[in-house]
This record gives sequence, structure tokens and C-alpha cells, in this order.
Amino acid sequence: MNREPSELFEDVEESKALFHIHKLQNMCNEVRKQNGDDHMHNFYTITWIKEGEAIHATKYVEYTLRKNSILFVPPGLMHRFISNAHCTGYSITFNEAFFAVKENGEDSVSDSTLFSNPDFRSIITLDEKQQIVFKGITELMEKEFENDDRYRHEMLLQQLKLFLWNQEEFMKCSTIWM
Repeated sequence: MNREPSELFEDVEESKALFHIHKLQNMCNEVRKQNGDDHMHNFYTITWIKEGEAIHATKYVEYTLRKNSILFVPPGLMHRFISNAHCTGYSITFNEAFFAVKENGEDSVSDSTLFSNPDFRSIITLDEKQQIVFKGITELMEKEFENDDRYRHEMLLQQLKLFLWNQEEFMKCSTIWM
């Protein structure tokens, strides 16, 4: 089942929550073209380049994302993302409402240094061990995203938190942080 982000939750409480995960290699050419133009989102984006290369550029900086790099883009950042059909990996998008629905606002992803840090570093490169960990978490999210059971939101939220927590820990220990 291929879901649109707006179709994720049916409960009134969750109606403004957004979560989506998709494979980069499944993006159509039209979406690739749109991403190559300057744009911004009202949601968070995590992009994992598993194979190939892509370019992420803002007004101030341009990065080349290579194999096993993960990019964190906060809402409201004017940027462009250029990839080709040979680029594989995942894009995970979510908003603050998704993160806060079951948490009563106690946790906020906006507090994460992954999306907001004083050095404007937004890319992490994974080593082999970390690739295995993140592959497992991403595959769980992808599987759960297609699931229709009543615990779906909670499972996706916890998997997303696990993904982000592992990234935060890696960032603290890493010298491979751009």
C-alpha cells in the first residue's frame, strides 16, 4: 500500500501529524526536478544516501552527500536537493505534531542538535557498524508505515526516537560530522 503523508492518521488528535518514509530510488523525475529548485518545507527531513551522491545546498553552503551520509534538514530552511536515479537510500519526513501527539509536548524534536546546532553541521557519515543499526531501524519504520494497526503511530514514534537518539550519540562521539 502506498500512502500519502496526509493519510497517515485518522484520529482527530493526530490529524495534523505528518510522518512519511520512502526510498529515494522510488522518486519520480518530476519530484527530483522540484527538489532541485529552491524550496522549503514545514516539516523535518532526514535523508540517508546509501549509494550514489546527491547535493544539498542552501544560500550559504553546498554539501555533496556521499555513500552512507545522513542529512538533517529543519523546517523553514530554504534549500535545494539534487539527486539522480542512481542515488539510493531513504527520506524520512515528519512534523512537530507527529513527534508531540503522544508526548503531550514534553519532548520536542526542535531541541535536537541534529536539526539545530551552532556550527551549522547537518551531515553525519556512518561507519559499517552504524550502517547496520540504521538499516534495521529504517526497515522497521518502513514496515510499520505500511501497517494499519492501532499502535502504528506509537511504533513509528518510538522507532523515530530510536533513530534520532542513535544519531545524537554518534554525533557526540564522531569526528566525521560536517
